[in-house]
Amino acid sequence: MSTITFRCAFIRYADLRQKEEAGCFARIHFTSEMSKPVLEAMEWEPIPDCFESTKLTGELTARSLILTPNQKELRQHEIQMECSDISDFQLFRIQGEDGESTRTELRFIARVLEPGAIARIENYMRLVGTSTKSAGALKITYTDQQNLPLDDRDGEKNCVDCANSVPFMKGDDTVHASGQPCTKKAPAKAKEPPLASAREADGGTHQRRKATGPEPVQ
Repeated sequence: MSTITFRCAFIRYADLRQKEEAGCFARIHFTSEMSKPVLEAMEWEPIPDCFESTKLTGELTARSLILTPNQKELRQHEIQMECSDISDFQLFRIQGEDGESTRTELRFIARVLEPGAIARIENYMRLVGTSTKSAGALKITYTDQQNLPLDDRDGEKNCVDCANSVPFMKGDDTVHASGQPCTKKAPAKAKEPPLASAREADGGTHQRRKATGPEPVQ
């Protein structure tokens, strides 16, 4: 496991989603500053100042998040919860109130499967706020997949052909640990018989008669 900390982080908003295969989950939309440790951990190249906004690659297979307010009197409202992934990274240059200065914002989404997450997030936002003045430190614990061999992760066989090398469930090599069926292990479709040739379609093999002219009259 590895950790990464997003400084000056705050919650912009959250929404509840539902998918047939995953059930209900909350999406927490965060904003933080773009720090050098985050830039290096995500292996991003420095973003030129001429970019006002841009999408960034990368996704973290997360295990948990801890959001701790910077203000000492608000730290008692720290929240901890399990999450599945951190993704949808975007960078924005925000113009200051003076019209000259700018600040760089990093925006991203944390997906949380924990029941009651929306209620906890709403309570946090009411108590702490939703702006830079209520920012804190967001610590993410995630799986460092790059350090794990592709052919054996936690003693389980992996499929490298689909689902981004997600491990199989224990004792089953047709379903991934995420619960998704392996597309490479789907039952093979029965081969359709070859199309009948034109000769077979006509009822058998026929030979073309040679043109010999009219038959002689007896």
